[in-house]
Amino acid sequence: MKELITVLPGSVADHVDQLAPGVIQALKEKSSSSSGVKIEALQYLRLAMDSSPPSVFQPYVTVLAPAVFAAANERYYKVSAEALRVCELMVKVMAPPPLPPALEPVMKPMFDTVMQRLCAQDQDQLMVKVMEPPPLPLALEPLMKPMFDTVMQRLCAQDEDQLMVKVMAPPPLPPALEPVMKPMFDTVMQRLCKQDQDQEVKECAILAMSAMVKDLVEVLPSDELGSVLRVLLERLRNETTRLPSARAIAHICSSPHVVDMSSVLDAVLIELTSFLRKANRALRLVSLQTLEAVAAKYGASLSSASIPQCVEEASLLVSDADLSLASLSLKFFVTLIKNKPEVAGSVAEKVLPQAMVLVKSQLLQRGSSVLEILQLFFSQLSASGFPAASCESLLPQLLAAGSASDTTGKQAQHSVAQCVAVLACAAGPSVIQDTINKLLAAAPSAQRLSLLCLGEIGRRTDLSGKTQVEAAVSSALMSDSEEAKTAASLALGGITCGNLAALMPGLLQRVAEAGKNNPKLQYLLLHSLNEVIASISATRVGTSSMDSQASIEPSAGDKEQMLSMLLSNCDGEEECRNVVAECLGHATPGYADRHVRRAAVVSLSALAYQKQVLVVGQMSQLLPMLYAQTVIREDMIRTVDLGPFKHKIDDGLELRKAAFECLDILLESCRSAVTVDAGAFVQHLESGLKDHYDVKMPCHLMLSKLAATEPAAVLTHLDKLVEPLEKTLTAKLKSDAVKQEIDRHEDMLRSCLRAVDSLKRLQGSEASTPFQAFLKKTVMSAALKEKYAAVEKERLESEGASDSMDLS
Repeated sequence: MKELITVLPGSVADHVDQLAPGVIQALKEKSSSSSGVKIEALQYLRLAMDSSPPSVFQPYVTVLAPAVFAAANERYYKVSAEALRVCELMVKVMAPPPLPPALEPVMKPMFDTVMQRLCAQDQDQLMVKVMEPPPLPLALEPLMKPMFDTVMQRLCAQDEDQLMVKVMAPPPLPPALEPVMKPMFDTVMQRLCKQDQDQEVKECAILAMSAMVKDLVEVLPSDELGSVLRVLLERLRNETTRLPSARAIAHICSSPHVVDMSSVLDAVLIELTSFLRKANRALRLVSLQTLEAVAAKYGASLSSASIPQCVEEASLLVSDADLSLASLSLKFFVTLIKNKPEVAGSVAEKVLPQAMVLVKSQLLQRGSSVLEILQLFFSQLSASGFPAASCESLLPQLLAAGSASDTTGKQAQHSVAQCVAVLACAAGPSVIQDTINKLLAAAPSAQRLSLLCLGEIGRRTDLSGKTQVEAAVSSALMSDSEEAKTAASLALGGITCGNLAALMPGLLQRVAEAGKNNPKLQYLLLHSLNEVIASISATRVGTSSMDSQASIEPSAGDKEQMLSMLLSNCDGEEECRNVVAECLGHATPGYADRHVRRAAVVSLSALAYQKQVLVVGQMSQLLPMLYAQTVIREDMIRTVDLGPFKHKIDDGLELRKAAFECLDILLESCRSAVTVDAGAFVQHLESGLKDHYDVKMPCHLMLSKLAATEPAAVLTHLDKLVEPLEKTLTAKLKSDAVKQEIDRHEDMLRSCLRAVDSLKRLQGSEASTPFQAFLKKTVMSAALKEKYAAVEKERLESEGASDSMDLS
């Protein structure tokens, strides 16, 4: 039954009335061997609830609840832990979202209707004034009654809208489920307060209670809420439970309801701040996420006394030593400034110097989450109104940071240019013009940075009418400096993105003319065109996060002219041929034809393997497009009717397989020359671990490689990796499986176990409760224990052979 839900989520929706009695009977078993049956029944119930809409199980909560609550009080910790997990999901069943997703489209029209009638009141009052002065003229008396009836009808109709609101947003707890609330609260609270119990039970009780507070706080008495928050604060101060407690507080902060945490808020902030100094990286990550959630929900209520210490501790994490921590820290500061603007001064004093150092880091790549949140940080800080953090103050500091040639590399200037552009465009047209004037008047030593800034500003706003900008870029294209010419070609591409309709035809014409008598200029202009195509492709596949005008597609005529021009230059100079290949490579992944995209991905794999130098400079643009090809697309899955049965064919499988193989090659070949966002890499690897056999195998290998080269990123996502790995190891073969299928299944198990072995050896993996439970329950089970031992032995023998070769 569990396997059925895994394969067909929601398949039990029409059969709950038949299945519920069996679950209850299993939970009431009293024999000595009943624990296993109870665990299986609870896991099945949890999966069924999680994969079904709340309305499916709501009628059966009152029937199922007593047996689940009794199981939560069992002495065997695995039974009580599973029961608490069911309680957590039961909360979601009992308290659906405040507004069902199907009714969200109704909200805006209803608000507009009521608002329109609310504002229309003055029209009737004006009509009354027109009909006066008193006494009422006889000619207007017939209008009195109809007008009165109309206004009265509209006045009464307001109740109908109020009734509609009540229908759309049901009460926090349906009346039929109110009797369940008290027993469930008492059950979870008892487990939450108990000290001498297994760690897994403690964590499950914390998460179950956080779900109750988040979704059912409106039906919790205020004294009980206070007791819960005090216990959670105690658990936060306990070394063994502080990690799940921090997650629970973040979960509570995401509640759509008003949760009064004023009694513990300052203490929570102090504890979370202290965690930022700990060596445990997972704890610091969760603490920053929780701080951001607290700032989003209660930012305006935070005590001014506790904030400075928090800002100081979090500011120390804004560095390129750990980009994940830096990203979360900056996100916390952005949220804090947004909800409590008066802290901008403290943030500017402590964090701004760190941010100015980070923006010069060679590790920042275009499109990376750290660079995006850094841009948002500068923008939010300048909008706070604090004088020392105004746009006029920040722009010179950024330009100075980008011009410091002794500490700033080429990649760092790209990062600085994006931050400058975001700040200037957010400040308005006058600041944009002032910034452009300063960039045009910059010293020759700052020419490269100025050109990059102009290109990024042009990408975000239309500069097609700025003749001075066009003249400066054209002049730089003819410069004696190779750096200036390269920057000018990138700037021209960025500016063209700002107004494709006006500027794209001119760029294509210049490329064609340069091809006749100036190959060097054509090479630079092709780079400009490549920049435009890459931006359009990134926007088309939904991977561009920039506020760019490139979302406007070029005209059909421009597309045809561009393709014709690129194909005609395939036999030109070698340098131009390479750029033309990049242009075609950027253009094809956005096309609908899967065969073209697969061919482009295979070509990229060959280039990455043989000519890394052609790929390294484009990694920040190529990776998002490659990630987009790894997703399972339902529109590529078709059903073929074979008479007695139907067969599904996944037309996107070969494309996904090629994309993951290409990612593997990039990870192996280009690793030393470019920094890959390992967090994003692992995140997309998760989908591959759930995919077809042919996709899972290379993903297991990549996961092992990442565990060795990027242990911190893998450790961050370790909890999420458990589910796909467990499904692979617990998959069952059909009873009539042939030898080929059996061999493939055994190969898959060995491949998966090798990945598990790599994860197990990660320093810090013992802190992941789901992973440790997965090792005990699945990997060390009777069916897999020997296979895993063989994998470990194989690794040890391989390491021993490698050591002996080194010694010889």
